[in-house]
Amino acid sequence: MKPCPACTGSVLLLPQGGRDTLISAVHSQRLRGVVPKARLVIVPGAAHNDLRRFTAYSDALAHAMQPARAAVNSVSPGAGAALQTSTHPQPR
Repeated sequence: MKPCPACTGSVLLLPQGGRDTLISAVHSQRLRGVVPKARLVIVPGAAHNDLRRFTAYSDALAHAMQPARAAVNSVSPGAGAALQTSTHPQPR
């Protein structure tokens, strides 16, 4: 894959878990190489369809949404709370 010069913003790649048998981590790493500012998060212990059950997933989303939350709050204090991510219990 060739780098994408038009992709200049921050991008969160949250495609899979560490136990994913559907998408190889190699594919995600290649995609990360295409987007210069991408942050790749592979959720440890998760497979492909259970990502949302892991704290690392919701933490990565919350971190990625911080700039948007701050921008909303600067215009309308407290409104950024609507951008909260729900946390899910960590699977055993």
